[in-house]
Amino acid sequence: MEIQMKKSRIDFVTLSLLLLLTILPAGTFFSSHFTQTAAYPEIAFLKYFTIPLIGFSLGSVIFLGILLNDWMLSARWFSFVDKHLKTIIFAATCAFLIGFSIFAVLRYTSLHTSVLDMGTYDRKIWNISVASGAAVLYESAVVHFQPILILYGLLYKVYDSPVIIQILQAVVTVSGIVPLCLISKKNLDNKFIIVLIAIAYLLYPPVGFNASLDFHPDHLYVPLSIWAFYFAEKNKYIPAILFVGIGAMAKESFILGAAFFGLYLALEKKKYLVGMASFIFFSLLFLIVVFIILPSVNQIPTFAEFYSENTNAFNIKSLINVLLSWKVRKLLFIYFLLAPLLFLPLLEWKRFLPALPFIAIPLLSMTYLHSAIDSQYTAGIIAPAFVTLIFSLKKIGNCYGIRYTNAFAVLVMVMTLTFHVAHGPSPLSLSFWKEGWAEIWHKSNYISGEHEKIIKKAIYKISDDPTKMVISQGNINHARLAHRYKNWTFPYRWEDADYILLDLNKSLLIYDNINGKEFIKELQKVKNNSWFQLEFEQDSVLLFKKIQKKT
Repeated sequence: MEIQMKKSRIDFVTLSLLLLLTILPAGTFFSSHFTQTAAYPEIAFLKYFTIPLIGFSLGSVIFLGILLNDWMLSARWFSFVDKHLKTIIFAATCAFLIGFSIFAVLRYTSLHTSVLDMGTYDRKIWNISVASGAAVLYESAVVHFQPILILYGLLYKVYDSPVIIQILQAVVTVSGIVPLCLISKKNLDNKFIIVLIAIAYLLYPPVGFNASLDFHPDHLYVPLSIWAFYFAEKNKYIPAILFVGIGAMAKESFILGAAFFGLYLALEKKKYLVGMASFIFFSLLFLIVVFIILPSVNQIPTFAEFYSENTNAFNIKSLINVLLSWKVRKLLFIYFLLAPLLFLPLLEWKRFLPALPFIAIPLLSMTYLHSAIDSQYTAGIIAPAFVTLIFSLKKIGNCYGIRYTNAFAVLVMVMTLTFHVAHGPSPLSLSFWKEGWAEIWHKSNYISGEHEKIIKKAIYKISDDPTKMVISQGNINHARLAHRYKNWTFPYRWEDADYILLDLNKSLLIYDNINGKEFIKELQKVKNNSWFQLEFEQDSVLLFKKIQKKT
């Protein structure tokens, strides 16, 4: 960044916030109190405190430089941004899109995706594609209520490859930058700030996670809800409700997001009739889906995690215990989402209302993964967070002037870059380079070696007959395993399987939890079962096949 500045104006006040770095050594004394329940607690202090503090200190110097010393881009750079705004944003978008797409595809082709959830969704879309009539709707409600997957099922009728849905996931998620820039242009009318917001969106870790994670339909809610905000701000409320309603078909939790979008229309846009009607409709739809449709399709109790096994009653004690024991992890989840944006979205709280269900779910949930920052559970927060960021910057500009707007916009970009470096899904992040920093984002997860070739060799020894039931280890996933009517994770129903595929070199999973002792116990049962013979064994990759006994 070429900056014009007057050297005489670079004073102690401008550089004073660098003194925040002196807090770093003292931070080690209290680090254990907020990292013990975090993911990867051994490096959580670096992710959540050290790197963000360094980024905030450096960004604050630029912030004060803009406010106190009139630091700014040269006229030549302003002219360049003004003339080539679309080209700059398009180039940056393409760069991130290509990166996210490549990494998502490489993780699958190198056999580093898992049955849960990549294989599960691959199989669900395949089942939709081969179903007919009412069975299509039935399949779309298996596990989660996701009618929008019918669109992907149509694609699978043409070409049933997970590579397609992985690329589309990246394209769709990143496409949210289009309505976001339109909202920025309408409300900020400052091309320099529009570029900063666009880059911040691309750098924002939850955007990258939802673009390059193993496939989840949650990503569809991101651009559709941003378009909904766009139409609402243009006073086109029916298209707004239509778009957020379509997005809500990605999963039942997003129906709550659509309901709270109605509250935003009522409270912020003063459209009480359409807003409250939308809130009531989607709230009722949520109750119908959760308490009627999903239990009838899946034959499981609704909200089973909150029920006691013995009394079948709501277990308040268990809920309170989890909230207390995981409170730091849950707070870190909120911190990681809002700190890169300097908590500015809270200035426009009425526009932030559609994000509340997606904050409440991880805070109240007893499921550990619901508060994972590198997950699909952040999808519902992205749109309201960035839309409210735009209006917060607008409010700051109206109150204090354009210089403050520029200063805050630059600091937001610096902080999103900082958090991306601390924990993001790209080569810009330490997660990509440092082993143990983040399990699924390390560069080793995109490389296929000799061992993976052996696994593929075993996979292609399995019949492609979709009626043949396959049981595979939770961390072995491939379309040849998933595209069949029955495909489960070891050791579930292994006695009924036609094939059992295991890899002793990978983490020994029981379903999706590491449990080596139980795994070996179940493996021994398979070996002792006379109905199964060892069809393939190489480099600790085992393929068992059920044999037909002579009568």
